[in-house]
Order: sequence, then C-alpha cells, then structure tokens
Amino acid sequence: MDPYQPESLKISKGIFTLYFGIWMSAGSWEASNHSYSFRYQANEFALIGATSSFMHRATGEYTDCSYNFLTKKRECISGNIENDKPTTKPEWTKFYLKNLPTLKTFKKPYTLKVGNSIL
Repeated sequence: MDPYQPESLKISKGIFTLYFGIWMSAGSWEASNHSYSFRYQANEFALIGATSSFMHRATGEYTDCSYNFLTKKRECISGNIENDKPTTKPEWTKFYLKNLPTLKTFKKPYTLKVGNSIL
C-alpha cells in the first residue's frame, strides 16, 4: 500500500491541495484516491474541500465524491469504467460540520468523519 501520489502536493490560486491514493497489489480489489484542499484564512489553514474516489478493479464500478466544507454539501456520482458516462446523476446531499477542520486539527488522511463517510 502506497498512500502517496506522484503529484502529492499542488499550490494554485492560494489553495494548497494534498493528494493520497491507495493501491494494493494483493489483499484488496479496491483502489482509492483522495485530495484535501486548504486555504489560509483567519490566521490558519482551513480545510475547504476534499474529494474521494473509489474503484473496484474487478468489476470496474466506481464512486466519486466531492465535499465543499464552505457550503457543507457533497456531490457523488457512480458508474463503471466500461462506460463513458456515469450511471447515476450527480447526487447532492448536505452534511453537518460544526467548525471547519484546520491543518492543526486534521491529523492525518482517512480519519475525518463527515456524515457516514471517512475521508
């Protein structure tokens, strides 16, 4: 398991984004990619967005979700890599978040609980 992507850090327009991925050559059929986007505001780096993408390598089924922590909304689509288009329409849901996570409170990837999801 290697959680780091070749392009693991990107800075653009005042936002820095960290990328992580999980790919196992044995023990799991799933592969995933995650990103976490931070912006400097109020004297700290606030987590303003995240993405998660899961794919089953045997079936080709995938789910992609994008989280906007400023609007507290999540968009998810699902599909199969054999098709050019997603098999579901984008599904928007709201989630509860008391405070924006910050770089100080966000300890490590795959530990942030947002609704029923772990990012």
